[in-house]
Order: sequence, then C-alpha cells, then structure tokens
Amino acid sequence: MKKLTSGLLAAAVATSLLSTAVMAKDYADMSKTERLKKAQKLLLKKLKGTCKGAIKSYTGGKLALQHTVDEWEEFKEDGTTAEEIKNICKKGTPGKGALKEKYIPFYEDFFIEYGKGGAVPSC
Repeated sequence: MKKLTSGLLAAAVATSLLSTAVMAKDYADMSKTERLKKAQKLLLKKLKGTCKGAIKSYTGGKLALQHTVDEWEEFKEDGTTAEEIKNICKKGTPGKGALKEKYIPFYEDFFIEYGKGGAVPSC
C-alpha cells in the first residue's frame, strides 16, 4: 500500500511539473501582443513601487515616455536598458528581481513600442 501511495504521489508531482513546463512560454515563443502584455504586468508588479516617486502618477507608459523610440532602441542595442531604468527611477531602487535579465527584453519591447513618437498604451 505504501509503494502504491508513493507511486501515485510521484506520478502526480511529475504530471504537475510537466504541465507547468508545457504552459510556460519562452520570450521567443510569444507573439508581440503577448510580450507587451507581459511587460505591462511586469512594469506594474516589479517597478511601480520604486519608480512611483520618480515619475508623477506612475504608469508603464509614462516610464516609456522618458525617451524616444530611437533612444530606447539604442539602449537595447547597447545592452544598457537596465541601467537607464535605474537612472529614471533614481529616487528608489528597482525592487528585488525587477531587473532580472529575463525581464529586460519585455521592458525593451514595451519601451520601444510606447516611447515618445510611438504608439499610445491603453494602460
């Protein structure tokens, strides 16, 4: 009976891990719309509290408007997007994990899409 319970538990754990791995999409597998939505969520969850003092009535769109689309593209090419976010949010330090390397491409897509001269975000 103990072996049966252990076996069922192991199967349940394996199934949950496999389903999570299948459901999690990598940046490269996402559409542009999906990446922008994820960026919006990350900006609200990870940066809002720390950039709020630096940007009046903080929104991700207002953060994007700190530079033109061309400037954001240049930061992306130079690999300095994280540093520029730190500079903009100078009154606070971005929250723990807010500037993880895996999040930066999402921020870059958002800033390039909604920077000065770009589209207007609905958020």
